Amino acid sequence: MLKGSKSGRGRAWLQRAFSVAVLAAATGLVVQAGAQAATIKMGALLPLTGNDAVTGEVETNGINLAVKDINGSGGISGRDLHAEIADMAANPRTAVSAFQFLLRSEDNPQVVLTGFSSPTLAITPRATSEKVLLLNPWADSPVLEGKSKYLVNVIPLGDLQAKVLVHYAIAEKGSKTFAAIYRNDDYGRSIDKEIRKFVAAFGGKYVGGESFNPGEMQVKAQLTKIRALKPDAVYVISFGNETGTILKQAADLDMHPQWLGPAPFENPNTIKIGGGESEGALYVSPSTIDPASGQEFEMAKHFYAEYSKAHGLAAGQIPNTALSAYNATMLVGHVMNEVSKSGQPLTGSNIRERLMKTKFVGVYGPMDFQPNGTVIEPLAVKTVKNGKFTILKSFTLSQIEALK
Repeated sequence: MLKGSKSGRGRAWLQRAFSVAVLAAATGLVVQAGAQAATIKMGALLPLTGNDAVTGEVETNGINLAVKDINGSGGISGRDLHAEIADMAANPRTAVSAFQFLLRSEDNPQVVLTGFSSPTLAITPRATSEKVLLLNPWADSPVLEGKSKYLVNVIPLGDLQAKVLVHYAIAEKGSKTFAAIYRNDDYGRSIDKEIRKFVAAFGGKYVGGESFNPGEMQVKAQLTKIRALKPDAVYVISFGNETGTILKQAADLDMHPQWLGPAPFENPNTIKIGGGESEGALYVSPSTIDPASGQEFEMAKHFYAEYSKAHGLAAGQIPNTALSAYNATMLVGHVMNEVSKSGQPLTGSNIRERLMKTKFVGVYGPMDFQPNGTVIEPLAVKTVKNGKFTILKSFTLSQIEALK
């Protein structure tokens, strides 16, 4: 149980209904979570429309649950937290408009959650000039490292993920030759670059890669070229519906390599659209299991129990995007409380300064923030087993560094 939940107010949040109001704005859909009088505002830019809308939906659920927990445990020094969520449709131009909308709103947020590499890069200059802190709990492209003092990544980036998964595929699955099908954007190209590097470093062979435009849903031509190379393993670097679509079209071509993927592989539509071809696929994401004890972190246990109760899903059916949204929002509440108790105003600069020093144990365990705007957390190799996302093995940073 979370700190403070034994108080009268803490028990009360378990019974309170959690309301979400939907507003129409010139920049797109805006969702207001937990808005009440005398609130403190945070923002979030999510894909609420388009091919990645299912991702935005589960991210909203994670934020909503965290806001409920924070406010039920006393809020921010007695004031409720309010999350204003704007639709950025996984598009850089839309993200800029949505971010500008948040900045123009009353009591504009000093902290904004964001994801997807290209949209995040598009809003970073304005966030930097306005000194609004961007927290990235979802996009794992290495290009996001060190881009701005006001961009802090709260998920380990794709270079570490690629290192872990390529090594696992070679050492545990016997894969020797690798190929990739990747989004033709900052994210896809940067992850593909890391895969090539680690395949060579660990003694494998990268035989070729094919790209597709974001949102493209007909990729049989690219898959046919990859099939001709006869790779043991194929890395799928994609988002949302793209991943399941790639797997389904590969199955139509009777193409069944060892499928690999980064953290966004964990999406309900990967299984729903990809069907049986998703079974046995391997991917990497932050781990909710403590590698030292083998036990699940306490905040993760709480999240899974409450999310399952609210949405009727078993733990293995809940995507990590919801978990990461919850984790980042709980982190925001924790750091805002520390700043507020110190007597400092809740500005982006003060929140960032406190964040870099904070000792926060979240759903993925202790978070160790680095000067370059990255975070160190345990990682896990996961798979799809019987239609559920399942952890196979967790790694600490020292274990990742020792991989050869």
